[in-house]
Amino acid sequence: MLNFSGEELMDKPVAVCHSDSPRGTSEISSANYPARDYGVKAGMFVRDAKDRCPHLEIVPYNFEAYEEIADQFYNILHKHCDKVQALSCDEAFLDVTESEVAGPELLVSEIRKEIFETTGCTASAVIAANMLMVRLATRTDKPNGQCYISPEKVDEYLLPLLIKTLRGIGHVLEQKLKKKGVQNCGQLRMFPKEALQRDFRTKTGEMLWNYSRGVDNRLVGVIQDGR
Repeated sequence: MLNFSGEELMDKPVAVCHSDSPRGTSEISSANYPARDYGVKAGMFVRDAKDRCPHLEIVPYNFEAYEEIADQFYNILHKHCDKVQALSCDEAFLDVTESEVAGPELLVSEIRKEIFETTGCTASAVIAANMLMVRLATRTDKPNGQCYISPEKVDEYLLPLLIKTLRGIGHVLEQKLKKKGVQNCGQLRMFPKEALQRDFRTKTGEMLWNYSRGVDNRLVGVIQDGR
């Protein structure tokens, strides 16, 4: 299972918004990594972003360019893989189980190289056994990198991971688990599935038991209930 996300690396802090007024309440839609280092993020007002980063450069939307790059991005992914599930204009899951390339890491390197040569944008990628694991590790590979979580390393990665990081655990559920002394996946694993199902209902209990062990049976391209 792969997760690809496109990026455009620039040395200076840049954000996308339809207005560059430092006193305006227009919202930032996206920010590059140098801007994020200053705390600039999507949904923030321009005035607040400028307070955090006075030299922040605001660029307008360019939907035609986005569409062109997105088409090139997905053409490359489909060229290398038959099972592609789009998440956004620049992010997707790939199921490369049946790939003829010798090893997923080599395939990822080839795809990232082609994306850069074709679009001028870099791309990060996570390789893991399922959607859950690639989602959890997406921050590990950014920017412009790739990460491989082999089956042997799943426990090493998961055990210290905070439960709030797991998909499907919101604030309320997190607080209920903390009352039981559970703050990370290692502690969550101490509870039998039956106990979790009794305390949090059958479906949620099974989700907690599975996700704390890196188990996710969703298939690429198949829309399923995430819980």
